[in-house]
Amino acid sequence: MRIYLSATEDLYKPSGAAVRMRHLLVSYAVTRNAQSRFNTALAQAGDPHSYVIDSGAHLYISQYFKHGRIDERAVPEKHMREFMTVCRTLERRPAFVVEMDLQDLYGLPVVEQWREELCIPFEHETGIPVCYVWHGNDGRRGWDALLRDDRKRVLGIGGKIISKGGLSGGDAQAMVLDAYAAGKAVHGFAQVKTDVMRTVPFSSVDSTSWGSAAIYGSTSVFDAASGTVRKRYAGRRDFALHPDKAMGVLLTTGGRVRRDDMQNAAGTVKVYQEAVNAYDQQEQFFTAWWLAKGVDWSKHGW
Repeated sequence: MRIYLSATEDLYKPSGAAVRMRHLLVSYAVTRNAQSRFNTALAQAGDPHSYVIDSGAHLYISQYFKHGRIDERAVPEKHMREFMTVCRTLERRPAFVVEMDLQDLYGLPVVEQWREELCIPFEHETGIPVCYVWHGNDGRRGWDALLRDDRKRVLGIGGKIISKGGLSGGDAQAMVLDAYAAGKAVHGFAQVKTDVMRTVPFSSVDSTSWGSAAIYGSTSVFDAASGTVRKRYAGRRDFALHPDKAMGVLLTTGGRVRRDDMQNAAGTVKVYQEAVNAYDQQEQFFTAWWLAKGVDWSKHGW
């Protein structure tokens, strides 16, 4: 199981935090220097073993939930065309790129049209797999259609799993195993959650919250007994309001992180790296966990 860590804004800046990461997720933003942003993030992440690129569909989801706004479909379609144009120019090939999975806003027929007109030709031309994302509203018929289509090599599952209103763990596990039987990898979006990873053998998952280590000043430690990355918070705000308590939190980390580490660039890198290392340990834990249960992604090159 690969755990892709989402690039923080620091990683897109030339003078940002330089850390060493195994797997990186970068997101596309409509900007003139999109390719430069990707390259900077890769460099700041220490030239990771592999990386994936998200199309930025979450921006449209976010504006809907925050402002109730839905753009004309031509807007995200133009966004996706620009995204794929940039991806064609990249010197280093990503493991996969993610489609504009906006069926919750525009309906599945629109997304399926984008798949046929944009995604399939892109994948055929470049050889870069596109991750086709299933949402709960697509239903099991939507998943089965993805399984039957030999042109689609990487699938994704978005939305809640093992939580109220979400997909059950048993259903998610069955869907993933059916995909493996069809020779397809499956990515779990924002599913770096211990209960999910113990239940669903995703070939890869991603975390967008790992960067909170530096933002909120938390320390990150991998707990091998539970397979969980545990955090203790001692950020700037904590020091301002409860300095004694915050210092106590740092002392319990065994001296790995000091108060000064929360307040300067070098310290930010140190806090980021500690989080990266903890998630690396979690990745190794769950790779071994599922291998012991007979799920071996390496046989497929995932």
